[in-house]
Formats: sequence, structure tokens, C-alpha cells
Amino acid sequence: MGKSKSIRESAPGLWRIFRFFFAKMSAYRLMLAGSFFAMLCEIAFVIAAPWPLKFVIDHIIIQDASAGDVVSDPGLLLILIASAVVAIAGLKALAGYLHTIGFAVIGSRVLTEVRQDLYQHLQTLSLTFHAKNKVVTSSHGSSAI
Repeated sequence: MGKSKSIRESAPGLWRIFRFFFAKMSAYRLMLAGSFFAMLCEIAFVIAAPWPLKFVIDHIIIQDASAGDVVSDPGLLLILIASAVVAIAGLKALAGYLHTIGFAVIGSRVLTEVRQDLYQHLQTLSLTFHAKNKVVTSSHGSSAI
């Protein structure tokens, strides 16, 4: 194994790789933005999940008069709070699903394009290149180039 390169020595190659993948991903700007927005929504719903519990504590358990009278019937308030908990959990799950699927689809499509470009490049190489650069198999059965 060769000597490790410093960041300064690796930066031009890393920058070239970044530009290559950025160009491929730019075709999916709208899907990237939607997936990122869904991820932010999921984070917001995780933060909002304990919020209905505040109303249970303030209005039902403690019965704080300074907190304001939201609903006079505690049973109705519990139903509303339970509905809010279910709604927040459902929206969090939906946002998580959308961002997971969105990023997975983008990754799959970009890598399919990269593979297609690689195979297209391999097909354009001359037969003498392929004859000179044979695949060497190791004793474990895996191939190494």
C-alpha cells in the first residue's frame, strides 16, 4: 500500500470527483430539494412530538388557570391531544418515508448513469487494451484488475 496523501495533495482529485457527481445530480434538483424538505419536516415532527403532552400536564393534571382555558371539557381535550399525537406520528412517518425513498431513488439513478458511462467507455477501448489488461483471479476466486 502506498504512502497516504495529505488533504492538499488529494484536494484536486476530490474536487474533480465532486464536480462529476454534482453534474450527474443536478438533473435531480427538484427531487433533491423535495427529499431535503421532507427530511427537515421529519426533524420538525420529532421536535413537535412531545408538545401535546404539555397540554395534558397544564390543563388536565395541574389544571393551571394561568395557561388559559383551551377546552372546558377534559375528555374532549384528551381526544384532541390523542389525535394530535397520532397526526404528528403519522406525518413524521410519511416525511421519513418520502425522504428515504427520494434519496434512494436519486442515488440509484445517479449510480446507474455512472455505470452506464463506465460501460460505454469500456466498450470504446480498443481490443489491444483489453488484451494487455487481463483480469487476474486470486486464489480466493475474486478477480482483481
